[in-house]
Amino acid sequence: MYPAFKKLLQGKTDYNSKTMKDGLCFVWSKMLNHDDSIRKDLIKEKGYMFFLHELYRNDDISRILLSTFIIAQLADYKRDNLLGNEILASYKEEKKSKLRKGEKLLGHLLKNLTHPIHGIRQWSALCVAKLWENSNDLKILGIEMKIVETLLGLLNENMPEVRAAALHALGTFFGGKHEKEDISFAAMDLSIARNCAKVFDGSPLVRMELIRVLSKLIFLQRNEFAEIIQRFRDEAKEQRNHRKSIPLTTQANNATLARNSRTSFSQSQNQKIPVTPQQTTKGIVVPQSTGLMESETDLAYSLGAQSSFSQTKDDVSLFLNVVCFFFFFFLSFGIKQNKKKKKQKKCN
Repeated sequence: MYPAFKKLLQGKTDYNSKTMKDGLCFVWSKMLNHDDSIRKDLIKEKGYMFFLHELYRNDDISRILLSTFIIAQLADYKRDNLLGNEILASYKEEKKSKLRKGEKLLGHLLKNLTHPIHGIRQWSALCVAKLWENSNDLKILGIEMKIVETLLGLLNENMPEVRAAALHALGTFFGGKHEKEDISFAAMDLSIARNCAKVFDGSPLVRMELIRVLSKLIFLQRNEFAEIIQRFRDEAKEQRNHRKSIPLTTQANNATLARNSRTSFSQSQNQKIPVTPQQTTKGIVVPQSTGLMESETDLAYSLGAQSSFSQTKDDVSLFLNVVCFFFFFFLSFGIKQNKKKKKQKKCN
């Protein structure tokens, strides 16, 4: 059966009928899905050209879906991206001729990314992912043809499968390298990651794919992310040391300081007149002005005074709540006792 199907793809038999084309697409999709060994033979004998022609010329939805699936299977990176390498190595004379087939294929996939059928959009995104995953030249073509922007637009699709496929395609774009300095794949990766990080999706499939995309970026740029994390740690350590360096005296002096600051604060609030700028208590300089503070030490003292004042208010409110509780408790207890006495009198 296998040689017969290969002859049909090579055009040695009349396969112009619609039924024959539908049957070939269906059979080869099943064969590729279950047998990995036929991929090399199919590419070596250029049998994939049949599916490329079906993708370019056909308007039938089922054949477009199956052809896109077959091309994605042939271009799978885990199987050495055979179709992508074949497209780029078809002509060895000039670099432009190497990209001619790839440009045509990506152009049709770009058109299918905006197809009204969500299944075609989904498999077109997956096919793009498999084609450029191991090909820097196809990634550059994807940038020039604005395929990346189209995939970012698919993140707002209604179907979660399409959104997940778009995220997968954007994730396979990461890690590109090029000899030219004007093409910065690292900056492009960060730009894509910023847009992907804005995704707040309710679908578990999309969230799982988003985690894979961001984790791949962090793995590829792990040295840069390690430097950023170390920088944040150093800044946090400096802030902690700065807080510890604020001059604070013993607990007794702190209590005296808070009491004096609370007194000056209440006086300034009641009288609304400027207070003397400083007052010395046992060798400790206490700020008493309610205006702008001159140092972070003054700020710490004022915060201590305000916290002590608020703590006093909390204590008073707690005491009032306890008094009210016991009052209502004894009131209800007395009412119950009166009711019992009345019942006993009636019984007697």
